[in-house]
Amino acid sequence: MRYPANLMILILLVSAVGFVSHTHGDPGTQTHYRQDHIIVRFKPRETTAFAAGWGKHALERVLRELDLPNGATLELSKFALWLRNKKARELGVDDPRELGVDFTRYFRLQLPPGMSPEECVERLKKHPLVEAVGMNPIGTGGLVPFDPQHDTQWYLQIPGPTGCINAPDAWDITTGSNSVIVAVLDTGCDTNLLEFAGRTVPGYDIIHMDDDPADDHGHGTAVAAVLCANANNGTNGAGVDWQCKLMPVKVLNEYNGGDAADWADGIDWAVSNGAKVIN
Repeated sequence: MRYPANLMILILLVSAVGFVSHTHGDPGTQTHYRQDHIIVRFKPRETTAFAAGWGKHALERVLRELDLPNGATLELSKFALWLRNKKARELGVDDPRELGVDFTRYFRLQLPPGMSPEECVERLKKHPLVEAVGMNPIGTGGLVPFDPQHDTQWYLQIPGPTGCINAPDAWDITTGSNSVIVAVLDTGCDTNLLEFAGRTVPGYDIIHMDDDPADDHGHGTAVAAVLCANANNGTNGAGVDWQCKLMPVKVLNEYNGGDAADWADGIDWAVSNGAKVIN
């Protein structure tokens, strides 16, 4: 099932909110969070009505209503910012803020000096304008596989105790379809490699907010190669899907790390730009 973009955002936000109660126990399994901001989702109808008539100052109006100490700021999500800037360009509007605020999306609340994420979440969770609030989990993309040779790609082989997928039998049925766009949300991708020749569509860099999702770590390129490296081209290994289009969306930084809010923005961007499958 393909979920609407807003529902995907809500799913991730609810997951983030759920993480708040899982910060205890073994340090090896402890969840970590951004310490400079939290994630807030407002009640769309009530908040839109509350900020009506305030135009480009709507966020300031809502922030004052939250009654936080001086120094707090309320920011659109990166995807919402991209979407508003895109709309402003299409309409010829010089100041994107004149288009108002879409309160159906989540926001980043930068904390005032001296306030912890836990304290701010506790303070806002019963506010009449707030639908959901939580800390922003951080994580990494995992280990990078360095060996590119097909004969080491055990996961493509005949099923066994290691969980192989028997890709050769699947390839006898289909090698994929070029009408399917698969978004890889990771550290970006080196799309200049022969393994991706003719297979990519424009992506986006959520981390730096630009149109160049270049890979400055390597993990994203490795993941994309496992997914859709060209086959029968005499180079390195073969991907699981030989035909799909690859959409690189950079949501992890050069250290292979990032946070759930950026991942949510990446999902929303990918869906709005035609992705049918998201990794």
